Amino acid sequence: MKMLYRLILTGFSLMTASSVCLAEVQVLSQSVPTPEARQPESLAVTRPEPTLGLASEASATLANRDISVAPLVGQLQAPAVQEKSVASYPTYIVEQSKQIAALDDQVRGLISSVSSLSGNVVSLKQSTLDRLWPAIFGFLGIVVGGIINYVLHRRQLTHNENERKEKFSFEIKQGVFEFRGRQNNEFYGPLLVLLAQSKELSMQLHRQLANHDPKRYVFEPEPGKVPEKPTLQVLSANDKQPFRLIEEMPRIGSKLRDLLPQVQVIIDVGVRMATLIEKSSGLAVPTNLKLHECLGLYLAHLAALQDAYNQVKQAGAGKPVRLHTAVFPRDLQGLVKQDYEDINRQIKEWEDKADGVQGGKI
Repeated sequence: MKMLYRLILTGFSLMTASSVCLAEVQVLSQSVPTPEARQPESLAVTRPEPTLGLASEASATLANRDISVAPLVGQLQAPAVQEKSVASYPTYIVEQSKQIAALDDQVRGLISSVSSLSGNVVSLKQSTLDRLWPAIFGFLGIVVGGIINYVLHRRQLTHNENERKEKFSFEIKQGVFEFRGRQNNEFYGPLLVLLAQSKELSMQLHRQLANHDPKRYVFEPEPGKVPEKPTLQVLSANDKQPFRLIEEMPRIGSKLRDLLPQVQVIIDVGVRMATLIEKSSGLAVPTNLKLHECLGLYLAHLAALQDAYNQVKQAGAGKPVRLHTAVFPRDLQGLVKQDYEDINRQIKEWEDKADGVQGGKI
């Protein structure tokens, strides 16, 4: 638009200059005498001056952007100059006339350029929808960007939540793994060792009893046990029963006192077992109620065995004042061994999974 305005102002300047030149030609033609001075006035040069009103009208029309240059071009076209014999005018007048004619041609070219530019301006006008397309695409871009950002944010939140859950689950599994290790290392393992030691010492005592009094103590398979294992049986006049140390303590104290040191060793191992149970029984599997019951029975058996041993050990003592029937719980060793193997199996499974993750198998 600035170029258009500059072209219009240049055209108006050229028109004004041409008008001034025409006016000077007229003045000079009237003041200089020529051989044709007596010719009729109809042969004089008449060239109307362009009016400023026409220029004002064109400026107002272009300012309102309703560019219609065709009527303006028609109005700005200067009327043809009545030709007159060139030889009747001085040379400088003829030259000025030629200059004026050249300026007139330039004005006409400028007017043609203005008309072309006005057509281009009209063609560049955009409709309302065309002007709204950038805003529409911008709005759609904002909406799509917001949706993508929302989806990515939700995915990130879900990923973080899953990661927290996996971390929490891993920490729980790690804590359980460490607890299982403590169960075997601090309770089940040592308890199994002490039970095995106590059993071996008891078997040695049984063999000594069978050697010292074979008529009363014999090894026979215990009925109802599968597989059958020889156990020490106590023979009586009409029956036989499995050997129970706490029940045979009065006879051992009176007739087999040489075996009392062996009984003392068994009691010492039992004291160590009792200390372990009192200190670490919280590591036992809480769902194995039968094991907890057997642990309590063993503590009661040990207390009764110690009391029976103290009675028969006193010098010159007659029959024991207190008799006890709290026998050793035979299921204790099997229950402890079962829990120990289950815990070891769980630990082995976790180790295999960890090796699989490290090796890329999972």
